[in-house]
Amino acid sequence: MQTNQEPNLTNDKRAFSESLAAFGRSLDQERGAPAVSVKAEAASAEAPAEVRLRKSVLPVIVVLTSCLAFPVEAKAQAIRDLPGFKTRSVARNDDGSSVFVALPFPINFFGRLRAGCWVNNNGNITFDRALSTFTPFGLESTRTEIIAPFFADVDTRGALSQLVTYGEDVVNGRAAFGANYINVGYFAQQDEKQNSFQVVLIDRSDTGSGNFDVEFNY
Repeated sequence: MQTNQEPNLTNDKRAFSESLAAFGRSLDQERGAPAVSVKAEAASAEAPAEVRLRKSVLPVIVVLTSCLAFPVEAKAQAIRDLPGFKTRSVARNDDGSSVFVALPFPINFFGRLRAGCWVNNNGNITFDRALSTFTPFGLESTRTEIIAPFFADVDTRGALSQLVTYGEDVVNGRAAFGANYINVGYFAQQDEKQNSFQVVLIDRSDTGSGNFDVEFNY
């Protein structure tokens, strides 16, 4: 049974060739070079278009092909399994927080020097007050001093959920404070699905008073 698949493929090839030619012409126009000519064989519907492209277009095609054939592997910092980040914990709860915790170094939080924080069960740490809010809000316009690796309704009351932990350790020779949300459940007391993430503050006073790095690890 005859189908129109092959003519459609031919049309697609012709359209792709013409789009490459148009791309080449745009490059040439930017460089002030003569326009690229395109010639298609009209005698046969199955004959592909003949496209003459300047050599300046070929490197672009090679780069595009290389990106498709050899994609760059994305890398991220894994959760840091450091004992100091497990020394203290927040009791099983929903929407609760730790007591006020002194940081091992002061931080400059947008011009405000802060020496401690609250570790909140719902995936964030705050510097001005404990936060029980479980519905995420925009962080760009809020007045709340917050760093949130995963702002969500975490609930550690389920039997299989682990507790939120926090404490001090050293990262790459620098003092660090970390809050772990490892294998935590969600509202309401659900634990058949668990999430793991971490926020780490790292002292960078070597670059300026109160400077620090922030890591979100998952």
